[in-house]
Amino acid sequence: MELLEHLTATGKIDLLDPMSIETGLSDAMSEIRSLASDHGHLHGFRAQRMFSYVAASLGQVAMVKEEDAGFLYSADELATPDFRLVLKSGSQFLVECKNFGHMPFHSAPSWKADYVSKLKAYSNLVGLPLRVAVYWYRAGVWTLNDLSDFALDPNQGRYKLELETAAKRNMMAELGDLHLGTEPPLTFRLLSQKGSRIKSDGKTQFRVNKVELTANGRLISKEAERKIATFLMFYGKWNMQDQAIVKNGLCFGLEYVFQPEELAPNQNFQLVDSLSSMISRAYRAATASEAGVKKLRPNWLPNAIGLRIPDNYRGEALKLWIIQQQPNYE
Repeated sequence: MELLEHLTATGKIDLLDPMSIETGLSDAMSEIRSLASDHGHLHGFRAQRMFSYVAASLGQVAMVKEEDAGFLYSADELATPDFRLVLKSGSQFLVECKNFGHMPFHSAPSWKADYVSKLKAYSNLVGLPLRVAVYWYRAGVWTLNDLSDFALDPNQGRYKLELETAAKRNMMAELGDLHLGTEPPLTFRLLSQKGSRIKSDGKTQFRVNKVELTANGRLISKEAERKIATFLMFYGKWNMQDQAIVKNGLCFGLEYVFQPEELAPNQNFQLVDSLSSMISRAYRAATASEAGVKKLRPNWLPNAIGLRIPDNYRGEALKLWIIQQQPNYE
């Protein structure tokens, strides 16, 4: 209905004229084709949608509302932020999202000063603080910062957010973000009770009778721990190697081994990734292929890809490091 409203309001369609409807739809298709080829806007809009899924999945957000949708009238010139977030604690704030795909040490996310002024005007009008969520695309990392963390570059007339400031003052923990680590390797095994003989041409077939998960050699049997381990394996940033399980010329299944490319010295635990990065990796896998962006959002509920770690978690087989970064304003 919003598309139809736009087409009628701009005079492209007259609802009482069947011919104008055909013409209006043809014009709309041309606009869609133009948007589909605008890769910068596609990636930016997909990152914006991704943030809403990340926020809804981290566990501390009670409501995510698209703030810049629908009709808006104001006597002042405003820029509407992307989202309004309400936390389970009751606090709420506005969020403007930005996708940043450049190398962070050569440039920084920035906005024109007049655009920032319009965002501030909206924030002041509705009486809510404004924060900025930046997706650092090359690192696959989200930061959430107060708008005041942007510094004005008077020479360029733009507000910029430096990577060091964004990292030090990152407030993603308010949404429930955590950094998780465990003892490598994590393994995912597809096992057959009966081994299948490998033929002279190297081919064989087997049936899976059991799926086995292990952490540092310990069998993971509890369902809650299995769910966490599976999430870490398939959405974490550890490398994966697969191999056949062969004994005496018989194939007993396949094994997928997940572990860091390099081990941090002098510690048993190794960091896997942050929850927000793993959720984003799942989102990106569902919306893009090697050829590029194929859809702007998946057909899932926004909180469908989250991972809940109980506050009193004590893993029997899957031991976890659970680290939460707090912002530092010193």
